[in-house]
Amino acid sequence: MKISALRNPYSNSLVNPFKNSMINPAKNSVINPLKNSILNPAKNSMINPHKNSQINPFKNSTINPHKNCTLNPFKNSTVNPFRNSTVNPFKVTNIPGMYIFDLEGNVTSFTVPADEIVSLVYDLEGNPKYFTVKATDDVLLEYDFDGVWTQLWVSTEQGFNMFNLDGAWSGFST
Repeated sequence: MKISALRNPYSNSLVNPFKNSMINPAKNSVINPLKNSILNPAKNSMINPHKNSQINPFKNSTINPHKNCTLNPFKNSTVNPFRNSTVNPFKVTNIPGMYIFDLEGNVTSFTVPADEIVSLVYDLEGNPKYFTVKATDDVLLEYDFDGVWTQLWVSTEQGFNMFNLDGAWSGFST
């Protein structure tokens, strides 16, 4: 028997599972859930909230309040804005960046350098309400989307304490 006369069992697409896309799950998106976004939640943002930044406000944040918060603002004078003159919650400052004007000269929006935005704050319906800008290692400034400074966030071991501009404690985040 000649070697050329031997039939290769893998030359037939019905026998070779790697040649027929109906048999090979790596080629067929119906069988392979890794290629089908309906079956793979990691590819479908409607199933995986961590993929959609509209659902997960923590996706784009550069700070982990549970990891980086090691100071108690009420014990450390460098963190407590009411003891430290360098962080003054009563002084309203402008956001660093440029204001954008329309043709009539009205301010329509503003820019903030991308490395300065720490997090976006969403309401419970998923609408963006505020954003925070890093002032110091332990202090964040919260602004609304009109560029108005609304709150001061001070780092704690559990998250952040929030203060109004009049110095009154307004809440916390964990």
